[in-house]
Amino acid sequence: KLRDYILANTDIMGSLATTMAPVVNFTLGLKPVKSVMDAVLAHNIDGVIVAPCTGGEAAIRKATDAGVPVVLLDRDIEDMENVGKVLLDDQEAGKMATELFLKNGYKNVEMISYSLGISSLQQREKGYKDAMAAHGLESNVHYTSYATANEEVPAIIKDAISRGVNALFLPTYSLSALVLMTMRDLGLKTPEDIAVIGFDVSDIYQLYSTTVTHIVQPLKELGEKSVDTLIGMIQGKPAAESVLKPEMIEGGSTEAKK
Repeated sequence: KLRDYILANTDIMGSLATTMAPVVNFTLGLKPVKSVMDAVLAHNIDGVIVAPCTGGEAAIRKATDAGVPVVLLDRDIEDMENVGKVLLDDQEAGKMATELFLKNGYKNVEMISYSLGISSLQQREKGYKDAMAAHGLESNVHYTSYATANEEVPAIIKDAISRGVNALFLPTYSLSALVLMTMRDLGLKTPEDIAVIGFDVSDIYQLYSTTVTHIVQPLKELGEKSVDTLIGMIQGKPAAESVLKPEMIEGGSTEAKK
């Protein structure tokens, strides 16, 4: 989703839709970060918008050390200075989801996440854990990976049901889709069997007669802010940081318990 918006303004090694400087968009995932950064430096690219992946810090520092303006989009890297940052308030997103479950009577809330080590997921997890702790409740996060999720998620859901878990927070688009499809295959209903809050809009939500509560990122604003921040840095302005608020779209999947 976010990738699509940025692509509308850049090409692969990217010229901005204005006469301004080229941009590289790492969210595409078409090349390893190191290879792309080498291309950035070799071709005198004027600036980079990057959604950092695990292990990409050294390659990004190579660009900043060479004086290339860099904007981190969606994911943060702690202690990295002189970079622009355009982020979602991910901790608030995790808190919002958990607080809604608790307000509607769901006390046994768990979370399924990826073990990627990226800041956005870590902060969503922190928001969930902090909200549970504030209410004196235990938290539990099940970790999986992109490679193993299809195999592991059915077992996670079955185990959760067997232990009386009545709500799941799903902090990514792909996990939201996978869990809902798995629930359908297992004959489980939401919220009757388990309440669900997903992340971002998914066509999978339409498979359910019940509307699905989900967190929405301001994708257009994230894209615009990242481009504006990069342009400012290219023009000599200091690196700026923007943290945008998530929005909750409530549906029937978190209907209050009776």
